[in-house]
Amino acid sequence: MSVNESEVVPCEISSYDLVFERAEQNFQHRKFELAQSDYNSCILLANTKYAISRCNLRVIECELLQNDHIPTPDLYVARLDAYAKSGNNFIELERLKLLVLLSEKSLLKIDMLSIRSRIFKYQPWPRNANPYARCLLDSGAPQKAIELLLKFETANMPKYVAINRLSLLAACYDMLDDIDQSLHSLQQIITLSDTPPVWVKSKINDLQILNGSCTEYGSSSSSAIYHRIEEGDNSVISELGSDEANLSDEQVAPYIAAVAALRGTPSAISTAESLFFNTELTQLVRCRALNFLIPYASNSLVQAIEIPPFYEFLELALIKYQDRNDFITWMKKCSGGPGGSKKKIIQRILASEKYSGGLKSCSFNGESSIYRKQEGADKLLIIFCGLHGDLFWKPESLSYLLEDNGFSVLWLNDRSGNNFLTGLESYGKNGFEVAASLSSFIRKNGYKDVVCMGASAGGSAAAFAGFALQAKKIVALSPATFIKRDDPAPAMKIANKFIPHLTTKNFSLKEIFSNPNAPLLEIYYGEKSKPDCVYAQHMTDVECVRFYPIKGWRHHAITDRLINTGEFERIVDNLFV
Repeated sequence: MSVNESEVVPCEISSYDLVFERAEQNFQHRKFELAQSDYNSCILLANTKYAISRCNLRVIECELLQNDHIPTPDLYVARLDAYAKSGNNFIELERLKLLVLLSEKSLLKIDMLSIRSRIFKYQPWPRNANPYARCLLDSGAPQKAIELLLKFETANMPKYVAINRLSLLAACYDMLDDIDQSLHSLQQIITLSDTPPVWVKSKINDLQILNGSCTEYGSSSSSAIYHRIEEGDNSVISELGSDEANLSDEQVAPYIAAVAALRGTPSAISTAESLFFNTELTQLVRCRALNFLIPYASNSLVQAIEIPPFYEFLELALIKYQDRNDFITWMKKCSGGPGGSKKKIIQRILASEKYSGGLKSCSFNGESSIYRKQEGADKLLIIFCGLHGDLFWKPESLSYLLEDNGFSVLWLNDRSGNNFLTGLESYGKNGFEVAASLSSFIRKNGYKDVVCMGASAGGSAAAFAGFALQAKKIVALSPATFIKRDDPAPAMKIANKFIPHLTTKNFSLKEIFSNPNAPLLEIYYGEKSKPDCVYAQHMTDVECVRFYPIKGWRHHAITDRLINTGEFERIVDNLFV
């Protein structure tokens, strides 16, 4: 606990300097308990108000860094507010930095952009400005983040800091749609790294495909493989199954990513299963294959394997660990820290009064539905998963943002890969039978208000079902609003590949929602995602439709961005409003 300034006993400055230096050394070596003790001693030894304030703030920082989650942030806000009028630029900068750290360690909501703009005024900057740039980027200010990052030369940084800086620059330029600069930053990472990360190579190919340049890493990248799938090259799956392939772990990873693009089809599931059961591969690769099987496989597969300590396997860990403490133990072994939306999800998991892991996890477990009942609720949210069996985020983790909000949740997943167009297992053989089954379910459980939600093809299914059920509202994330079999557009080519056997030639949501009795339809999509913009524009002039373009976003999967900006929580809060 901080010491009140009135309790200070003047002592020799030399004693203060000695103890403060030791405290700083302990702090730098992350020995926060020892550092905190030394800083408290410094408070008693200091003879200036500035020194006392500085040490008190260091004590607070040590307390924050020792805890994965801060359940009572208001107490810390009050302590930090005591230094809001110090009149000293350094003290104010430290106070603002701790406010940001506090928001990352708790569910405290602050105006990040405003705080970052105030931090931006102060000098001198520390050599590692990456954390501040990350907050600027997450706050939707990539240009300011770039201005900050460009103040520092990579040559003067430790290698890991320099690579992180270049990653942030690439992400900022990507958000600003500056492909050339983003590519340049990623190429610098390749030059700087002893072993270039696989994700960097994959991202370079993504950008090179976008700007039409040749791919440096050839056919081994996930982007190149996906491009082959998109063009109708079915040899990708057989290549992976070939005995002659003899692929290393790094070579297998892009193939797994490509299989994800075909998830829901029997060949994709079969391929992922063959990877998982191939014990010659590492646990890392097998778990990546298992990640893709979650919506289709039994949870017993997860229980039978050790989960590597990487945040990409968050959902696998939630399925495996029945006890919250076991989950936290696994999480603490993970290297680095979770970024962006994953950090927010983990904060919510740690803050939640009840832990839903193991047998209680929100998982399909080989079934086509998950019913999460909220006792006493008369409202029901029905979620229609996309082709990947999720809402662009898996239900195991996303459930922490949806549950305990006064409504029950019913998750639906068409495991046949037909995007609900040929019905749903256990609910009916076509859309009309599925709607009738859902209507019966709603009456049986006494729900008065219903909202339908879905992503991608699931967004289209949510719109159909919401209209049939006369839902209070429909929330569609990047939905397909029409299909024209003879349309040469890339989106139609993909649709024709995924569902070539369907007899339905065309469909259009516009015709359905032009009905004066149609419910409210909210469409969220990336402002720069060309296929999704085409789908959204198809619904213009329809009175009951509201459009929510995500500024600067050019990807089909938008939930990650919605969580990062806090927009997803706003959507959830207003589902039944």
